[in-house]
Amino acid sequence: MLLAIEGRRTEEAWHIYEILSKRNHIPSSICLSRLVCQLSYAGTPSSLTRAQKLVASLQKRKKVSLLDCNCLGLLAMATCKAGAVRYAASIIRLILKLGYLPHVKAWSAVVSKLGKERENVSLAVDLFETICSLVWKAESHSTDSKASNLTDTFAVFSARPDTGAFNAVLNACANGCLVDKAHEIFNELEKFGLHPDVLTFNIMIKLYALSSNKLKLSQVLTEMERAGVKPCLSTMHSLVAAYVGLDELDRAVMLVEALRGGTEDISRIVASDMAHLHASKIVSSASADTSGPSAIDSTSTTQMPLDHLAATPPSKVSVIPKFKPDTRMYTIIMKGYMQKGRLDEVKQLLVAMRNQGDINSLPNEVTYTTVITACIRLGLLDEARSFLHEMETHKVPANVVTYNVLLKGYCEALQLANARLLLEDMKKCGIQPDVVTFNTLINGYINIDDSVSALAMFTEMRKSGIAPSKESYTDLIKAFGKNDQPNLAEKVFQEMQQDRRVNVDIISWNALIHSYSQAGHIEGAKMAFQRMKDAGHVPTVSTYGSLVKGFAMRGKAGEALVLWKEIQARLEAKGANVVPLKPDAGLLDGLVDICVRAGFFLKALEIVACMEKHQIPADKIKYQRMFVEMHSKLYTSPHTSQARRDRTYDRRRAVEAFKFWVGLPNAYYGQDWSPQGLSRDEGPEI
Repeated sequence: MLLAIEGRRTEEAWHIYEILSKRNHIPSSICLSRLVCQLSYAGTPSSLTRAQKLVASLQKRKKVSLLDCNCLGLLAMATCKAGAVRYAASIIRLILKLGYLPHVKAWSAVVSKLGKERENVSLAVDLFETICSLVWKAESHSTDSKASNLTDTFAVFSARPDTGAFNAVLNACANGCLVDKAHEIFNELEKFGLHPDVLTFNIMIKLYALSSNKLKLSQVLTEMERAGVKPCLSTMHSLVAAYVGLDELDRAVMLVEALRGGTEDISRIVASDMAHLHASKIVSSASADTSGPSAIDSTSTTQMPLDHLAATPPSKVSVIPKFKPDTRMYTIIMKGYMQKGRLDEVKQLLVAMRNQGDINSLPNEVTYTTVITACIRLGLLDEARSFLHEMETHKVPANVVTYNVLLKGYCEALQLANARLLLEDMKKCGIQPDVVTFNTLINGYINIDDSVSALAMFTEMRKSGIAPSKESYTDLIKAFGKNDQPNLAEKVFQEMQQDRRVNVDIISWNALIHSYSQAGHIEGAKMAFQRMKDAGHVPTVSTYGSLVKGFAMRGKAGEALVLWKEIQARLEAKGANVVPLKPDAGLLDGLVDICVRAGFFLKALEIVACMEKHQIPADKIKYQRMFVEMHSKLYTSPHTSQARRDRTYDRRRAVEAFKFWVGLPNAYYGQDWSPQGLSRDEGPEI
């Protein structure tokens, strides 16, 4: 086995390991560790599966200590890169449990990956703090013989967090908006003899932007000066984007204008209160400046911030380099104008960018796509199309995203003929449509109830060699559902299940169930519902709502009440394996409607009580009219025998309680109408 490993014959080594494992023989520590290293280094799904299987086998035999720290660290990095971030985190935990300290490159990669997903932010922070605590403890108690593994000089040194590790966990804090925790971690840099770099401060800008901390955001550049860190162009991009995102467009414009003017003390300007500057100034100033960005009138209002701060004590020499606003920065400002619906400023800024004479600030495809998006949101389709022609005039190549935005505008306006023409123009320009292009068109045809054209688009997409996405299949299922063709929807769904590139989720199942229910095909809907649960999916409010509509269409009140029991169990969350459910008005209103039509007034009141519990208003006028139209003669005959009255006593009381609830004359006035109060011992004589 060792010879196979040394000869890089990993496949042969793995087969030898399997043979030995079946005979209950465990290879040496060197063989096992090197085999895990080679499997991890390969990085393929099959090799990583084998490595995980090997580790699991050793854990089961309680022999996992045969693996060294380096091979486990390499496995953690490989699985993290492959997307199995939680498994990678468990491997890092295993390393710590074995008494080792993982290399900083291994554990920081896991922290970085964990921190990018909001639901894993707490895991990232906890892992970082655990390792830092162990490293600090190992350095502080290097003479403790009981911690010999931890205090190995090289191991501790290699596990020490670097600035990159701190940046990874700070990014996790930013994604989770954990401001206090980020400050706490930031202050620990000095504890480990580290200094923040420009990326650290860029992440802090992101943190303050996501947490809407405008005060801290205005102090970032000042803090960078104190730390002796020079901002980069990405820092300025982040600041401008942060202010735009925080609805501080005036301040974002002021910052860009200061950069255009070559102002040196940017940090003092950002920290100052510049709310009196108007966002339109950048447009007028840039439009008037045709000789270059340096020609700014010294008497303009741009110099007001410096005059305002003239009386303040001078700061130390600025380390902020001079940057000129580039295309990306101007495009961010355009997005700010777009969010406020100020299309005139967008168009003026576009002209100003072309007049700058700076190649780095010329409009590109992203800029024009931003302008086209603004036009689409304002419903100006002709304007949007004119900007597409302008791109051709100025030789700015449009990309597929640009066309997709315009296509979406046509489809939302139900102008499918224009959308189809745009698709042909797109092909003539040599731009290949992607899956988003076809999904947009399919959805557009669905909105005008043209399932034939939607299917034609789906077929054309496949002929073009473009693999359908989850949305492609789901939209097509919806199209057939709208046209009462559940059998075709089922065929599309089955094809979707066979496509290994697509993950069938709850939305796709809901679309299938809805297509059956809408067509009144109750048995098909029930079978799809059961298949969905067998596949491990938990029904949502939308799932139940579709079934209730189908039951109502066919008058299946009994089926609806059986479903209500399942819904009720989830509303009350009884049982360890029961997933709680939050109802909506559509679901409960549909159930009450079925019960009232079928004359199940006690169940109707039970569902009404649930609506009140969840603060969902009920339409009493609707049910009052429904009762008058369908049940006004119920139990009103004066010739009913006493025996029959006794047999129907509970139902009569439920009717009176329901009449009381909707506000109709009743024999239950002044009593408790709730289902719990309906007993023979209490209430009026009926």
